[in-house]
Amino acid sequence: MITMQEMEKELAIYRKNFTAVRLISEADILRTIEARKHNPASRACPCRDGRMTSQGCRNCIVLRAYMEKCKKIKLEYDDPNVYQVTARYLHVEGGRYVLELVQNAKLPAPNVLLLRAYSSGCKAKGSDNMTGAMLKDLGAINIADADDSLLENLSMENIIADDPEDIFVVTMGASQQKALDWLAENLQANPAWSGLSAVQSGHYYLLDKALFHYKPNARWGESYRTLAALLYPQLADQLEALA
Repeated sequence: MITMQEMEKELAIYRKNFTAVRLISEADILRTIEARKHNPASRACPCRDGRMTSQGCRNCIVLRAYMEKCKKIKLEYDDPNVYQVTARYLHVEGGRYVLELVQNAKLPAPNVLLLRAYSSGCKAKGSDNMTGAMLKDLGAINIADADDSLLENLSMENIIADDPEDIFVVTMGASQQKALDWLAENLQANPAWSGLSAVQSGHYYLLDKALFHYKPNARWGESYRTLAALLYPQLADQLEALA
């Protein structure tokens, strides 16, 4: 345990190296927890500041660090920047706090394609669904958001024109294998498929239904961490180490 005077000295050093530094008190955190109890759908958040959207965090690691008494890390998108956010639980002069350190990761936003496949077809999905919203939260640019024709008709010509850097697939229905067979026969069999940047770089990902088709509930953090590691592999080691 350290004194508040010692903590202030640490904060002064952190402020020279991080985009934003905040020491969040237990009282502020408890107010947020209470607000969420009264309104479970609330995204009330103790860590909102100038870098955040007014909606607060979907996956608040300040709350998680406090409740689990540990250190957490995530990536957060606030157009046009991607931030690496670290939250660390600590004691200062007998009080409980969470130290939040925010750094502009200066990472380019990847273009992605999100597909939902089933036994008899496949559709491109925008950001108006659970997984699409998570990708958007992490700074990914979903090509279907800017190309409405993809939502109506999954055209290989349009996919080639947009050439996503990452392709994510979520399957639905009783048989995942039948959904994958449809993809193999109707998309992957097209000679142009192998020329896509995502395919050539090995950035074609089949996502876990438990995390990305069904609501992950207590595993939200795992869902975000999985996507973040795929979108930004240069940070994967850090994300895994602080899971």
